[in-house]
Amino acid sequence: MSNFYSYHVFRHLGFSTRHVLAKTALFSFLIAIFPAQRLSAHGDIHVQIERINPKIQKSPSAELYVKRGDLYRLDENYTAALADFNRAEKLNPKLETIYLGRGRTLFEAGRYQEALPALNQLMEMKPDHPDGRILRARVSFSLGDSASALRDYDHVVATVPSPSPDCFLERSATLIKLSRPQDAIRSLDEGISRLGNLPALQLAALEIEIDLKQYDSALVRIDQAMVPLQRREQWLTRRGEVLQTAGRSEEAKAAYTVALSAIQTLPPIPRSAKPTRELESRLQSLLEAHAPENTKTKP
Repeated sequence: MSNFYSYHVFRHLGFSTRHVLAKTALFSFLIAIFPAQRLSAHGDIHVQIERINPKIQKSPSAELYVKRGDLYRLDENYTAALADFNRAEKLNPKLETIYLGRGRTLFEAGRYQEALPALNQLMEMKPDHPDGRILRARVSFSLGDSASALRDYDHVVATVPSPSPDCFLERSATLIKLSRPQDAIRSLDEGISRLGNLPALQLAALEIEIDLKQYDSALVRIDQAMVPLQRREQWLTRRGEVLQTAGRSEEAKAAYTVALSAIQTLPPIPRSAKPTRELESRLQSLLEAHAPENTKTKP
């Protein structure tokens, strides 16, 4: 399941992007690299299209049109992509990939209302199609129909042995939209139980707990998330921030101190990395703010 779709649907989230995007390194990373990936891939896509054109001229088939349509979609040439899916449908209307490709193209083009019939048709042909279900959920979410989106996410979670983390993240976003934050946390915890201690899921649940002022639960979650990690300075810093928000300043200071110590004991190369240096500087500022007035550095 493409990570692009997660990025795309999170643009439409109805709750604070702090929940998942700003505080989830995975999605921040995806957003940062996505445009470059798309641009660098365009040249290769054009080569693939040129290679498939003579095959279509020699022996046109629904499968070849779908393949080229998908390439046009990746190239963001949505008009050409939809034209190829239409040609494929005329040749073999029972080919399910036609309707998935058409739905994806219309979704990426922002034509959500038009995407829905294509995905409904796919679901009639193959009700348990996981990619089709997820994509239809994203379309429904984008159209403001969170209840329908939730039904499709629930179906995928119930029928797919190992759904992608995206499914649990997006289902939790849908539950937030439906004013069910505790269910959103439970959805993320189900994902953690089934897929493992994934930072993206832990961070998303953590931010919801903080917004609900469930600070003790948030602290327990941070401790659990850190267990398998060798590098813990980011989580220790977050622990300090939660404690500070909860009004537990002395404990926050202790967490910041441990986080700073963790950075200072790193080997030179990882410690010199820009994100690590920035975190170290921020921790020093946080600890400075906690210092007694008479010990603070004078300007």
